[in-house]
Amino acid sequence: MRRNVIPKITTHPIGKRRHNTTTTITIQKEQEIKKKIDSILFLSPTLWPEPNSSAAGVRTTQLLCHFANTVGVSHVSYGSGANLPSSSSSSRSSNNATKEAAHHTMQHLTSQYNISFLHIPPNNAALIQSSLASSLLPNDDNDNEAKKKNIVIFDRFFAEEAYSFHIRKHHPSTLRVLDMQDMHSLRAARSDLVQSFRHGQQPPPFTHTKTKMTQAFMKEIMTYIPSSSSSSSFSSSKVSLKSQDIFLREMASIHRSDVILVCSPYEKYLLQYVYNVPSFKLVLAPFFTTPVPHMHTTSTSSSSSSSLYDYNARSDFVVLGGYKHPPNVDSIHYLQHEIWPLIRSKLPHVNVHVYGAYSPSTLQKQQRRKRLNQQHHHDDDDGFYIKGYVHNLEEELGKRRVLLAPLRYGAGIKGKIV
Repeated sequence: MRRNVIPKITTHPIGKRRHNTTTTITIQKEQEIKKKIDSILFLSPTLWPEPNSSAAGVRTTQLLCHFANTVGVSHVSYGSGANLPSSSSSSRSSNNATKEAAHHTMQHLTSQYNISFLHIPPNNAALIQSSLASSLLPNDDNDNEAKKKNIVIFDRFFAEEAYSFHIRKHHPSTLRVLDMQDMHSLRAARSDLVQSFRHGQQPPPFTHTKTKMTQAFMKEIMTYIPSSSSSSSFSSSKVSLKSQDIFLREMASIHRSDVILVCSPYEKYLLQYVYNVPSFKLVLAPFFTTPVPHMHTTSTSSSSSSSLYDYNARSDFVVLGGYKHPPNVDSIHYLQHEIWPLIRSKLPHVNVHVYGAYSPSTLQKQQRRKRLNQQHHHDDDDGFYIKGYVHNLEEELGKRRVLLAPLRYGAGIKGKIV
């Protein structure tokens, strides 16, 4: 059953494969496959899809809608160990606004796509079993013709670790799909390299007080390949045991799964040709979106919709990045202390507006104190504004001239520049 279901998930072009098992299917075969999928369940121990706060949330929401619109899929649901976001809160903070937006997104997905959302804590075996029984129609393992064809999609490898053994035990014929989002072990190793660079472990002239990147060191970060043990190379000696452990866990999760959704072509290449993951298991699945045509309006207009994209009416720089994602936190710190002073020295009247969900309360308080000091003591304004969550991102981007994305490490595809 699993081999027959795989072609349906690989309907998007993914390049030439080395194996012929899933390269071509007839229309009749595809229609037959579609009829076999009864239920698709997404699982995450800690997250709900939040398209208003992260690119990963956008992509997960796109996947949910894609499968909900697929002919022959009876039902799509999403289960998480996190508490369901609420629409009501006495606080007006930007973080609560983010949670409210997530709540409204889930309401929309339920009303428009009939997607259900379930609270499934990973440490409650009884609740997991009952939730699986309700979401995945029970299988009759004694009658192959009566088996229900279900798919479980694990949102990142730690979801597979938390839930997969329940699936294998109670629903052994269910297709298990791992959605990597990005290669976590690659991101973790790159983070270690950046941290070593920041703390002065690089040879002179690098010091902990000056963290400006060089082309040589950036090449070292981008070409590093994770492994389960430290080698004699200088790069490997700076990668932590925790990152090596993440690599082992992630690779184990990959080999336990039937199908792997990979966001980045480079990471698909690594898995197939460096780590020897069978090619028929790998599916390139980046963002499921339609490109927006570029706006080239240059004339001024009285209509707000036209002037929103008028380059002459725009000003300043803008930065995007949720604070739950460590590479974003690092990039904002790097921008504020190393890059922005250089830009401001050349363009003393420009500003940068930093938007991102879940900004720490300490940072928000720091920004408020900074503004008060500027008002009362006439301190110099550095033009660095941390705004937090934004309700209408398109409107804000339409006001700015330049998008900055000074990421020093990461993995996958960067949604902020797509």
